[in-house]
Amino acid sequence: MNEPDRPQRPSLAFFTRLFGQSFIVVWGAFWLFALFSLISWSPALEHYCSGVAGCRSGLAEVALVGVISSLVGMAVCFFTRHRTAYSPARHASLPWLVLAVVAAVTVGSVPILMP
Repeated sequence: MNEPDRPQRPSLAFFTRLFGQSFIVVWGAFWLFALFSLISWSPALEHYCSGVAGCRSGLAEVALVGVISSLVGMAVCFFTRHRTAYSPARHASLPWLVLAVVAAVTVGSVPILMP
């Protein structure tokens, strides 16, 4: 007698990948919120940037780099999900590698874009 096919439960690699991708989304949402905060230009930012030429544009550019790099990171995770499906370790670790690159690009842009 054959055993009926049981549905497969999601693996640890699936949840690790999902958790990594959610961190990329949170990273992008943080910088998107920062970009919208710069658009409204609060008094706290006015105090922070007082007497510094180009402070507001530098902060906006860094926030824009954070948003764009996280969008690119999510696209990389989305388009490579089938290529890594047969290797659980690679499938689980790719979003964390992408998150590290996204964070490095964003943080690395600070000394370049800020005055």
